[in-house]
Amino acid sequence: MNLDDLPSEMFKRWVYSSENKDNNQGIITYVAEGSAHAAARGKFGFEIKKSGEFIVHDVSPTDRPRRITGHYEMVGPSTVKVYLDDQRQQSFSLNIISLQQDILRVTKS
Repeated sequence: MNLDDLPSEMFKRWVYSSENKDNNQGIITYVAEGSAHAAARGKFGFEIKKSGEFIVHDVSPTDRPRRITGHYEMVGPSTVKVYLDDQRQQSFSLNIISLQQDILRVTKS
């Protein structure tokens, strides 16, 4: 698989949706930053770039915004494997369940 297999709608900043209705099934919902669905202060999320760069947007223990950089690769038709540069952070996979223009649903493993 290569990076061109991802739909172009993936390449944006995604923020965690607090209206996560499918959480009991392990499905995590993200919305595109700046969309009508996005919270006013979306702190948790990620950004995926065509270059292969992956950025986690998080909050530090001191309550300041924090960026954790890394890269990703396609390991299946709907699975993205993420490797973070910070060795204290474990790599993970995002399994894409559905992608609409501004709403992304994934499971994380």
